Amino acid sequence: MMSGCSQSVVGPEGSVGPSDDTVVRSDDGRVTIEVPADAVNGDGVLAVEPVTDPADGAEGWSITLDGADLTGTATIRFTIDDLEEGEPIPLITYAAESGGPRTPVSDVVLDGNRVVVTTTHFSNWFLTRWRDIGSRAIDDMKRNLDALAAAGNGSPPECAGEATIRDDGFSITSDSGQRVYWCLGRENGEPVLKVVNARGYGVSAEYTPGLTVATSDREDFIATLAQLLKSPPSTRANDVELLAAGNRIEFTVAESGRASDGVMIQPDPGAYLLTAAEFAASTYAMVLKPVGGEAAESALRTALVGQGCLSSMTGLAVTEKAGSDAGFDLFRAALDVALGCADLAVKEADLGPILADWVQPIIWTVGGVRTAAMGLLAGVETAFDPSGYRIVITRPTQVVNVTAVDGRGDPLPGWQASGTQAANPISLDCTYSQPAASAVGSDIIRGCGSTADSANTCWVHSDRMTLTCAMNVWDQTYVGYRSTEPLAPSPPADAPIPEWIELEDGAHCTLAHGGSWGARTDGFGVGYACGDADYLVLHDVANDVLIDSSEPTWTVKVGDLGSPGQSFPPPTELGVVRAYFAASP
Repeated sequence: MMSGCSQSVVGPEGSVGPSDDTVVRSDDGRVTIEVPADAVNGDGVLAVEPVTDPADGAEGWSITLDGADLTGTATIRFTIDDLEEGEPIPLITYAAESGGPRTPVSDVVLDGNRVVVTTTHFSNWFLTRWRDIGSRAIDDMKRNLDALAAAGNGSPPECAGEATIRDDGFSITSDSGQRVYWCLGRENGEPVLKVVNARGYGVSAEYTPGLTVATSDREDFIATLAQLLKSPPSTRANDVELLAAGNRIEFTVAESGRASDGVMIQPDPGAYLLTAAEFAASTYAMVLKPVGGEAAESALRTALVGQGCLSSMTGLAVTEKAGSDAGFDLFRAALDVALGCADLAVKEADLGPILADWVQPIIWTVGGVRTAAMGLLAGVETAFDPSGYRIVITRPTQVVNVTAVDGRGDPLPGWQASGTQAANPISLDCTYSQPAASAVGSDIIRGCGSTADSANTCWVHSDRMTLTCAMNVWDQTYVGYRSTEPLAPSPPADAPIPEWIELEDGAHCTLAHGGSWGARTDGFGVGYACGDADYLVLHDVANDVLIDSSEPTWTVKVGDLGSPGQSFPPPTELGVVRAYFAASP
């Protein structure tokens, strides 16, 4: 209530002084400033004029007092249209200078169709209706939803040493399309695979044991949430990471190991939830900004990650993989859950004493966004492509030269005798010996004794009589023999083939020597016996092909043998991880 000798309402500029109460009204009639006579220390001029905040284009009013100081309290009344049912009182903010930060005013009263505040200073003042804040947040949500259908998010990665890694025998294949960007190279001496999710929504990246995550560009909030929401891998040996739209992840690729490793990138319930939570956080960031909540955004995200309601999101994340229609329905539910969960986070987060006054208006505003979003989603119903994208890296077969003895013929450390023959070697007839099939060095022979003696890869000692014959390269076991006659020098094999091979499924296979192994109608015979595996490595007898070494990754055919005339399914091709040859010490 103003008091004084008189009160007059003037236009956007008027005189003030200790003898008169003054009321100034803006040209648009929307702002009235009341200055009691006892609130100034002298005569001056009070003026109000329109102003635009250069930071965001918001329209407001500049209120200035020249020639005197405001020493008491003035009243500012903002005239507004009728509020919607349940709409909070509009937000009043002020900025000390043009483009400066705006401070919200918490002590605001609604008097009919006027919003009333009192102040002890004049500056730039702004009135913002919460429905208008909501409209901007809805526009932001619409942009986010429209981006769901976009391909080509993020930037294609770059790898150093792409030619080098291919020269080293590595190869890579993938599905086609712009759903994923990738590159394979060699950096800092290590093979690396870089992958970018180019879809407009989150995906899961399930990767095999030969890949190790080196780094990613996910924000802390996304990375933490991804750990909560990721689904289990399809097999226990694999692992899974979730990638938001445009996210990049880099893997270190093991130099050796399996014949191939890879990544399967596909839509996933947990990844949908990740995107929904990202949208919810973005919406709240838009709504918090007008009340100076940029600094509180981190606290909100932390509170969102810690919400108990995320357990329901995690429950959604382990449902069956979604198809196109199911993916849309799941994302719709996920967005609703995420926005609701964010409501709880706002109530419980430590947003600071100023923002605490705006929790209910913020929640009311986001409620409108939430309702609008459910309708906007209809426009992106076909955005969710259920198809996966597979990347496969194939390693070159590793050739290993095995030496079981030193220059004198003594077994090397790590090799151990099988049975008692090392101390008491039995004698074998080596009349018909010849270079071992895997011999890439001299004085490595086979053909002594009978098939049962397994003298197939034998190093001749310097005395030309004693033999060390490798039995199993993985266990590093050997058998000791003696020749009944001194042995002549033996050259390497003309066309050596590995005595032992390790296949991509982990099978350990040894070259078959003699014996009866069975047959099949397509003419394949035995090549290697593979321990506990339920197959043999087959020899294409007609074409004399045992191992196809025409590519950096060697392959073999595997299958069954049985009775003569028995038919079997066509052989299956498997990659050879390692091939072991016998070398001289």
